[in-house]
Amino acid sequence: MEPPHNATRWTEAHPFTTPPEIKKKIVRAYKAIHKAGVMHNDTELRHMLITDQNDICLIDWQLSKSLHPNEDVDLKRCTKKQLESEVCKTMIS
Repeated sequence: MEPPHNATRWTEAHPFTTPPEIKKKIVRAYKAIHKAGVMHNDTELRHMLITDQNDICLIDWQLSKSLHPNEDVDLKRCTKKQLESEVCKTMIS
């Protein structure tokens, strides 16, 4: 896999070693996709990458859902309640 955001390397998020300011960036990333009506739906730490430039990249979107489903790309529907609860499941906030 290529490093995201033109980074030279990345690390996976970790509940104990990820600094609080980076954890906040991860939560903001989830909130941003939720604002667009998209739910990642697989909030494992290995899907939260932190680049060497402290950018956040969420990967592995195969299970994602949306308030606006799209059968053409197999994007299933989620509820508003599911969307709102996902940030709590990040295991990092």
